Amino acid sequence: MTGYLRQLQRAITFIEEHLAEDLRPDAIAREAGMSMWHFQRIFSAALGQPLMDYVRRRRLSCAMLRLGSTADLIHDIALDSGFESQEAFTRAFKSMFGVTPGACRKSRGAGLVPQAVPQLTADYLFHLHHSITMTPAIQSLPPRLVVGIERPFISALSPKRDNHIVIPQLWQDFGARIASIEHRANDLAFGAIWCDEGDGGRCRYLACVEVSSADEVPDGMVARELSGGKHAVFTHKGPMTRFDRTVGYIYGSWLPRSGHQLRDAPEIEIYGEKFDPESPDSEMEYCLPVK
Repeated sequence: MTGYLRQLQRAITFIEEHLAEDLRPDAIAREAGMSMWHFQRIFSAALGQPLMDYVRRRRLSCAMLRLGSTADLIHDIALDSGFESQEAFTRAFKSMFGVTPGACRKSRGAGLVPQAVPQLTADYLFHLHHSITMTPAIQSLPPRLVVGIERPFISALSPKRDNHIVIPQLWQDFGARIASIEHRANDLAFGAIWCDEGDGGRCRYLACVEVSSADEVPDGMVARELSGGKHAVFTHKGPMTRFDRTVGYIYGSWLPRSGHQLRDAPEIEIYGEKFDPESPDSEMEYCLPVK
């Protein structure tokens, strides 16, 4: 079992041992030995659901089994499952299983399927992701001085996500002002992503171009240095509407089996002359910082 699979399995075991407690994403990530941002992304890609959705479904699954096998009060089961009220528990339970807790008790859970506890193996991920084969180039990228527009966003890992709104609008705004940037070094455009530790999935996205000098930065823009270094460079082919599939493969299938570890640096997207966001022939590069 690779290091990442071991870390994910350790986190799953930790979740099972603390389902009745106040489980926080940062505590689970710490048990796995990863930063919270990277852990949530890897977990979501590997298991096909966000971390706290998995925790919620496991709690509801345990509640379902308890309803069918004990005489415990539904109110007590609701509180033990992490819900503040029986009403909130009933809504969540019916959303997952299609029946109320009371109906589950009457039928003893007949026909209901709980969220299983996965035993993560390379074969499991192989089948989960249909054996997609995509091998990156391991390259040392040069440091780059860049100028662009930077905005905060909430990642797709959070229920409050707004990445799908903020980032396309950011590129539209940046495209309208790109000609005002002096000292451009080439015709490439870059996207750089930093994610902060802590709750909420808060990140920063920088749409930018490389420059030879940052002496003149247009109003409303910032200058940053992308540190470069070792990256796994993937080529995404096709429209950007399918980009999430590429990222899901990278984090959910390639990374756990690769033997590489992530390092603390921004993810970098590189857009060149072959890029067309809506074309099936489009190409762009996604660069994952690795050790």
